[in-house]
Formats: sequence, structure tokens, C-alpha cells
Amino acid sequence: MKQEEKQIVLFFKRGTMIESPQLAAKLNEKFPALLDPIVLPVNEKDLSQPLVIFNRGIFSLTISLTDMSIIYKADKHKEYFNTVVEIIECLEELDYSFERLGYLSTIFHDRKDKEKFVKNMFKENKLIDTDFNLSWYSRELIDSVAVNVWQKEITDPTSQNDLVTVFDINTPKGEAYNISSEFVNSFIKKCDKYIESHDLKA
Repeated sequence: MKQEEKQIVLFFKRGTMIESPQLAAKLNEKFPALLDPIVLPVNEKDLSQPLVIFNRGIFSLTISLTDMSIIYKADKHKEYFNTVVEIIECLEELDYSFERLGYLSTIFHDRKDKEKFVKNMFKENKLIDTDFNLSWYSRELIDSVAVNVWQKEITDPTSQNDLVTVFDINTPKGEAYNISSEFVNSFIKKCDKYIESHDLKA
């Protein structure tokens, strides 16, 4: 059964050199709950392919030449978020820096929420019993940062949920920021407040 998830993606500054064996060893030493990593060679044909994978511990963490991605269950958000910030601090201490940030939040809804969504969005209530995949975009200001926000409303027959909502919030390409651990700590909390106020359960 699929579960609600949070994903945080941090994009390295251009030209960053990733010392994957040393980085994996440092993270493994400092964060033993991640368990043992998998270290892979560079894929010259696709630089976005992972170099370091932690997928046996408390959450999934992958590092490529372009970004670091962390995925965990949404119900563990409060428990794990401090660890995420500490991981970013660890990379800062190793002189790694980030310039863009993406944050995805997946929320499951029951039939009552689906009915509410259909009633508010469509003239035809018969869509309550049909499948759809809708998304819309807005440019928002969150924590004094102009961001892209995609909201998706999807019926997913495989999830045992009547409606799946996905919020995809990211800083725009071409607009580099100093994405520090302090920034992430504040920004993600503001994003959570935005999501809470715009979700169907609000």
C-alpha cells in the first residue's frame, strides 16, 4: 500500500565536485541510522544518476552530481526533519553548497474529500465516480522567496485512496539562492503552513 510521503531535493551549485566515497563514509559515520550506503561510479551519459544511495535505514537519501534527494513517510516528518537539517549542516561543513530547493508533499484523501473537491471545481457531480488527473500552477511568495507551486489532484486506483493530492514547491531555475541549513529549516516549515492552508482538509 502506498503511503503519504515528503521529498526534499537540494540542487548543488554548478561545478560542484562530489567526492562520493568520502561523503558516503562521513554521512555513515555521523548518521548511523541511515545504515550502510551504496556507492556507485559516475554515469557519464547521465550525470543525474545516483552516486550515493542510503535506502536501508530510517529514510531514503540519494546523492548525484546534481542534487541530493531525501524521501520519508509523511507521518515521520516531525521526527525526521531535524535529522534532514543536520545532514545539510554536515554537507556545509564539508564545503558543499546548494542553490535550488524542491519540496514535494503527497496527501491521501477519502471519498468525502473527493466529493468536496468535485463539488467545488466542477459543474458535473458525476465526476465523483470517474478518474482524473488535474494540475495547476501558481507563482507564490513563501518566506520572502518567489517560488513555483504545482498542485495536483489525482485519482489513483492502485492506492486504495479516492484522491491523491501532490504539492510540488520549488525555487525557479535560473534564480540561485544560498540554500543553507538555516534557510531550509525556516522555508520547509513555511511551506508546510502553505500546504495545510491550501489542502482539501483545510
